[in-house]
Amino acid sequence: MQTTQENSLITLHYSIAFIENTEVIQLVNTFNDGMPATMTIGEGVLPSTLEQYLINKKENSSIDVEIENAFGMYNKELQQLVSQNLIKEHSAEQEFNSGDVVSFKTPQGQMAGIFMQLDPNGGAWFDFNHPLAGKKIKFIAKIISVL
Repeated sequence: MQTTQENSLITLHYSIAFIENTEVIQLVNTFNDGMPATMTIGEGVLPSTLEQYLINKKENSSIDVEIENAFGMYNKELQQLVSQNLIKEHSAEQEFNSGDVVSFKTPQGQMAGIFMQLDPNGGAWFDFNHPLAGKKIKFIAKIISVL
């Protein structure tokens, strides 16, 4: 029976949820639809904070963990005012509702921010944190096969 390593091709069922107060909010669950996922560990399909729990596991191993800040710590400084000119120049969208995810073109590629509110002096406030930053994540996995 093989053991998972970095770059192992694995097939698994997994579930990712976040915990807000006492409520568990399901994001992904391959157990429910019966279709397992196949991925290479280290390829970035899952964040490295979750992938580390898949390393050194054998086929039929199970994982059930709760992880603080699995998608990074929430950084208040990533709430930023974006000028109307930058919005016009770098975003295909121009009208937003609270919570909208807005994509911006940058020299480094695409960057997404969550629209928070219009600024009374012009422009708009966006949150550039990952939507799950600072949240407690529940990660459950069952490794079906290691190739």
